[in-house]
Amino acid sequence: MKIKHLITSIIMVVMTLAASAQMTIPGTKITYDIDADEWKFLKTIDIDKNTKVYLFSYKAELLVDADGEETLPYLKIFVQKNYKKSVYELVYERYLQQPYQAIDEYSSGYGLPEKDGLGYVGIYTNLQDDKIYMFRMNYCITAGTAVEFRIETTQNNYSHLESKISEIFNSISFE
Repeated sequence: MKIKHLITSIIMVVMTLAASAQMTIPGTKITYDIDADEWKFLKTIDIDKNTKVYLFSYKAELLVDADGEETLPYLKIFVQKNYKKSVYELVYERYLQQPYQAIDEYSSGYGLPEKDGLGYVGIYTNLQDDKIYMFRMNYCITAGTAVEFRIETTQNNYSHLESKISEIFNSISFE
């Protein structure tokens, strides 16, 4: 447990030292670029021994959308080791946890690997706060590890962040 907190602290320090940092998902060869002036590491969530979630927030501050509503845009990286199913099963499993309407679907570009990857731009209404949320997410399986990248905000703030979202997704590499 102490090692996990030490590693998390090191990641946070490295991110604050460089405006743009190339990050590697621990235990994988997947890298991505993130602007540390804009995206703040929040925490690592250990779901079980094979599954972790890494959370970042946009500037660690609330954005006010066109309707005057406050939201905290976030980047979530879901990682599950020893995944033995297809990318389609992964997409369906994750969809069951958070149903959405797909606006766009793609299988190449935007930081997807050459095979075993699917991406979506989607939208859903959160019934608890009655807000419409929009997101871009990529699903992929590489070397037996399932990964989901997801950046989400309210529909009104999505266009404000779209170029920043594309930068992160286009920087994803699987070397």
